Amino acid sequence: MGRMVLRNVQSKRVDVSYVHVDPGTHTGVAFIVLNESTGENLIVVAPGAGDSLRTEHVERALAGLQGRVRVLLTQLEVPLDTVYYALRRCKELGLVTVLNPAPARKLDPEVLEYVDG
Repeated sequence: MGRMVLRNVQSKRVDVSYVHVDPGTHTGVAFIVLNESTGENLIVVAPGAGDSLRTEHVERALAGLQGRVRVLLTQLEVPLDTVYYALRRCKELGLVTVLNPAPARKLDPEVLEYVDG
């Protein structure tokens, strides 16, 4: 499934230069159940390859994209140490940092000093 998605976004001219494919892991998926009367939802996530995202992947992307990006948008579906690292490094580089704190996880309060929004 991941390779199909990758081909699809490439056909839309999205730069996928820094997409890391882990051949030993499946693509992450999510299943969302919505209660239409209350608006509440339940999301079940199987993170798959997202769990293999490491700080060295972040550093490689930042090195290649330096001067070409202004904003980091991240969330909590990848390892927390990778999220913390990305937020710190991007803040050091002067990027605007945005954290979508989902799925809900316990966070080190100090990480918020690296978050703009």
